[in-house]
Amino acid sequence: MKKCILSVLVFALVVSVFAEEYRLPDGSVYFGEMKNGLFEGHGTQVFQDGAKYTGDFSKGLYNGHGKYESHLYTYTGEYVDGLMEGQGELKYSNGTTYTGNFKNNDLYGKGRIIYYDGSVYIGDFKGGLKDGEGFFDFFNGSFYKGGFKDDYYDGEGVFQYADGIKYVGQWTKGELNGEGFVIYPDGRQRKVVFERNSIKGDKNKKPFPFLEALSLILSALVILLFINNIRLKKRLQSFEQTKDNSL
Repeated sequence: MKKCILSVLVFALVVSVFAEEYRLPDGSVYFGEMKNGLFEGHGTQVFQDGAKYTGDFSKGLYNGHGKYESHLYTYTGEYVDGLMEGQGELKYSNGTTYTGNFKNNDLYGKGRIIYYDGSVYIGDFKGGLKDGEGFFDFFNGSFYKGGFKDDYYDGEGVFQYADGIKYVGQWTKGELNGEGFVIYPDGRQRKVVFERNSIKGDKNKKPFPFLEALSLILSALVILLFINNIRLKKRLQSFEQTKDNSL
């Protein structure tokens, strides 16, 4: 019994020595392990607006695995020097979720976005934008498979409507232009010339689904705004902590 009581007292002493509470100039409060005046080890930082980070720290910055929660989004994954980097999951308040790789606080490499309307994108990212090869499955049954550049359809690609009709050809900044093919559900193919997403000279040409494309662009803009907000907030936190440590 005495050994048990002694063990509890030793544990409490260790916690009191290494787990500290610290209030930062921005009003946030840190509770956790510290070393040489910097956050080091496991800890929690609670901000005035209700946001909270819980996870690993090193040299005063988020490093390792952690979870950041706010009213805009929740991120769970890897951090390097205060930035999202490595594998992680980003859930937005509107229901959109990104799972995949991050670099320098941006969506980068392979990843998947499940949008609030049920649409899904799986493919490559660069600098927070769809860039490389990808597959975008729209909520209405249409899909696009092919190249992306700066969030636009770009390069060789296929767009298939919900009724099974496919447009195959070359895309530039989201527009289908030049020679290509229309492939029908029964397997018939027709060589055509595309002009601004439609078949040139075809009176019965099928209009391109601009509403779906607009929804994609707007969703991407929302994600970019959130990411820029994350980056700015982390820089301010780092600046405030550096300033405080120098005093």
